[in-house]
Amino acid sequence: MVRALYTAASGMTAQQLNVDTISNNLANVNTIGYKKETTNFKSLLYTNLRGPEEETSTTTSVNQVGHGVRALANSRNYSSGTLQQTDNPTDIAIVGEGFFAIDNDGEEFYTRDGSFRFSMIEDEGSYALVTSDGYPVLSTEDESILIGSEVAIDDLVIGQDGNVYYLDEEGVRMDVAQIKIVQFANRAGLEATGSNLYQATPASGEPLLEADEDTLSKSIIRTGYLEGSNVEIAEEMVNLIIAQRAYEINSTAIKTADDMMQQANQLKS
Repeated sequence: MVRALYTAASGMTAQQLNVDTISNNLANVNTIGYKKETTNFKSLLYTNLRGPEEETSTTTSVNQVGHGVRALANSRNYSSGTLQQTDNPTDIAIVGEGFFAIDNDGEEFYTRDGSFRFSMIEDEGSYALVTSDGYPVLSTEDESILIGSEVAIDDLVIGQDGNVYYLDEEGVRMDVAQIKIVQFANRAGLEATGSNLYQATPASGEPLLEADEDTLSKSIIRTGYLEGSNVEIAEEMVNLIIAQRAYEINSTAIKTADDMMQQANQLKS
């Protein structure tokens, strides 16, 4: 019965983490580029209640009892979200497996959130393409995408291949830069750091620049769109109900084991 207490307690702890994960998914249902998470579980150590000397030639089953459950690392679903039309020329969505590269205080981060803006750099008299938090968007040259003040922002165009360009007075195309889009051999290994940003890890591998890798399936840029969250509210609500019921059942198991222990202590010889 003591084993039952610890086993049920492990179930309550695991389901609490499951509810936390589901709550985070629901909280980010409207977050641009958010990828939902799933909690994974594994059973704990098993104990054999019957030794080998008790086995017979006709017995094939093993009398075992488990010690509960433990939550493993969460897995992230990188399936594409629904494209939302904004008609904002600096809002761009990636159709494919790529990520935008962002400069955050000298470190390179990655995101699927394409809600970009042009922000003036006062000391340089030019404009830079930045995220909604003000982080510069990197080009394929690993530099900020800068636009001279002599170019009207409304004249800038972002092509499907990520090229930023404008037409001069004679109608000649003038390329400014190409937005850096990268892919990873193992997207599941990326580390989420908050603010819709991810960071490369040894598990994810080094970023692969789409412009330099002919073997990669190239992503397509959709201007005037944003990629919505891939969270399905109905699915998450069902998972939340299941997690709640599992938590309640484990709580009931603890109460039952406690009642049995009290009855055993009250027995008189």
